[in-house]
Amino acid sequence: MRVLALSTSYPKHPADSTAPFVRAISHGLCKHGLEVHLLVPQHPDLDWAAGDPPVHLHAFSYAPRRWRRLHVWGYAGALVADTTLRPETIAVLPLAVASSRMALARLARRIEPHVLHAHWLLPNAPIAASVAGRLGKPLVVSLHGSGAFMAERHPVLARAARFALRQASHVTACSRDLASRAVRLGAPEESVTAIPYGVEASAFAPATGDARARARLELGVADDTFVILAVGRLVAKKGFEFLIRALETIQDSGTQPLLVIAGEGDLESRLKDVASESGTTERVVFLGNVDRERIGRLFAAADTLAVPSIHDDAGNVDGLPNVVLEGLASGLPLVASGIAGIPDVIRHEQNGLLVPEKESGALSSALRRLAVDPGLRHRLGGAARRVVEESLDWDSITARYARILAEAAGAEQPA
Repeated sequence: MRVLALSTSYPKHPADSTAPFVRAISHGLCKHGLEVHLLVPQHPDLDWAAGDPPVHLHAFSYAPRRWRRLHVWGYAGALVADTTLRPETIAVLPLAVASSRMALARLARRIEPHVLHAHWLLPNAPIAASVAGRLGKPLVVSLHGSGAFMAERHPVLARAARFALRQASHVTACSRDLASRAVRLGAPEESVTAIPYGVEASAFAPATGDARARARLELGVADDTFVILAVGRLVAKKGFEFLIRALETIQDSGTQPLLVIAGEGDLESRLKDVASESGTTERVVFLGNVDRERIGRLFAAADTLAVPSIHDDAGNVDGLPNVVLEGLASGLPLVASGIAGIPDVIRHEQNGLLVPEKESGALSSALRRLAVDPGLRHRLGGAARRVVEESLDWDSITARYARILAEAAGAEQPA
C-alpha cells in the first residue's frame, strides 16, 4: 500500500533534531509494510545524500536555493519564537503553497498512492485535501500542535482547517487535548483518534554507571552537582524562563544545582537576561543546538529532566514534547507542566512529577524533592522506563498509524 505524505518539517540530515517524530512515523510505517513517499520543502541544509531508505524522500522548490533567508517554509523557521509569522514567511507564502500543491499533485499522479497523509493541520492539510479531492484519494490528517493554534486564532485559517478536517476520513492527534481541539475546529468526533508519539527504547536507555561517569566528565560537572536538563527550542511556550527563576530558591536550599539547556532560538538573549536578573547566571549553561547523538549523552549525565511547558501569551502550546518520551525512555525522573499532552504519558507521583504551568515556586519545590531524595529519583525513573517498554515504543505506536491509513485506503489492515 502506497502512502503519499506531505510535511513541512523533517530532520534535514541524519544528525538533525527537527521533527524527529515525522521521520519515526514514516520509518515505522515502512516497517509495517507500507510504501511511504514523503514530500517536504527544499532547504539549503537538507542533506540526505543517499535518500533516507526505506522512506522515499521528495523535495519541492519554492525559492532560489542561494536565497537562504527566504527558506522559512517549515523546519521551525516560519514563526518568530513560535508566535508570529516572519515577514519572509508572508512574502513566500503564496509561492510556497502553490509550489507544494503542484508538487503534491504531480507526485500523486506519478506514484498513484492509495492514501494521502498530511502532517500538521496548517499549512499542509488544506493543500493535501485539495489534491485528494481532485484525484479522488482518501486523506488522513495528523495534528502535531502549532497548526491548530493558528487555526484557532484566524478566521480564514479556521475555514481552511475545517475544510480539510471534514474531508479527511481519519484525523490523528498527538494528545487528547489536541484531539478535542480538532473536534472544536470542525472534525467529526468519530473520525478523531489520539495517538501519542513513541520513542526508540533502545536509543534512549537508562545509563550505566560508566556511561554516566563519562557523560558527566564530558559536561564538566562534579559528583555532588544536581544536573537539571532541559531540551527544546528557545521559544516562549517551552517555559524556560520559569525554570531559570526556579533555580534561585533551589540554590538557596544548599543544593548544588546546574541547569543545562540544550537548544537554540529567538529568545536566547532574553533567557540569559533572566538568569542575570535572578542571580543564577553561574548555574545555567546554554549549549545551543545539540545533535541527536549528544542528546543521549546529556540524558546520561542528568539527574532529572525538566519540561516546564506553558501556554504562551498568544495561547500557543506544544502538543506532546518529544523530549518527554526520550526522558521517560532514559529512565530519568521528570518534572513537567501538567498541560497539553504531557499528562497523557506522565502520571503524577507514579512516573514523574506534574506541576502547574508558569509557577516557578512549584517547579522549585518539585526539583528540590528530587535533589534531596535519590530513592524518589530511582522509583520515578524506573517507572518511567517501564511505561515506555509497555506502551510507548515506536513499533506499537506506528502500528496504530498503519491501521488507520489502511482503513482509510480500504486496504487489508497490517497486523
